[in-house]
Amino acid sequence: MRGACVARGLGALLGNICRRLRRAPAEMAAVAAAALARLVAAFLLLAAQVACEYGMVHVVSEAGGPRGKDYCILYNPQWAHLPHDLSKASFLQLRNWTASLLCSAADLPAHGFGNQIPLVARGNCTFYEKVRLAQGSGARGLLIVSRERLVPPGGNKTQYDEIGIPVALLSYKDMLDIFRRFGRMVRVALYAPHEPVLDYNMVIIFIMAVGTVAIGGYWAGSRDVKK
Repeated sequence: MRGACVARGLGALLGNICRRLRRAPAEMAAVAAAALARLVAAFLLLAAQVACEYGMVHVVSEAGGPRGKDYCILYNPQWAHLPHDLSKASFLQLRNWTASLLCSAADLPAHGFGNQIPLVARGNCTFYEKVRLAQGSGARGLLIVSRERLVPPGGNKTQYDEIGIPVALLSYKDMLDIFRRFGRMVRVALYAPHEPVLDYNMVIIFIMAVGTVAIGGYWAGSRDVKK
């Protein structure tokens, strides 16, 4: 999961490096060194930015049937931490409340969300307003369905201290797949598996990036020597 995020950022940087490698050979050594330094810095920065933001929602049908399935969610651990093991996560009923944006008390169900995880639509108010209403109505977590790209649900320190339930974003496409595959009566558990110490996707991307700079510098130096 992290590799995909890093790849998008490094792709743009590599494009810029390749354009610079078309300069005159005399400039190549300085350009290659500067580009490599920026590449390493960007690599580390992007790796840090995506850390601890991805989790999983494990879905099972209340009526039995197909085996459970994991779906990717994007969450902010500053709201509330998720357990790292599925075995330590609580399975709770998913309440489909996507007809509501959950932005005011009028959007709450008459009997609240007692021990449920509501599924609501994104928009019209902040993440904090949604999760505050859900928590006050007895919810044990909140899933926000997004038709747009997923972004970490942010807030400020005061809001983080006030909220004690996890809040995460789920893509609209995954929501449709959940109800198509498992029906409307499902139970879910939110968790965040441990990331491997070494992500092999990032290693491959890094080798490709450094290789591009090294080959370009060698090619430019060779041409300069021949001249």
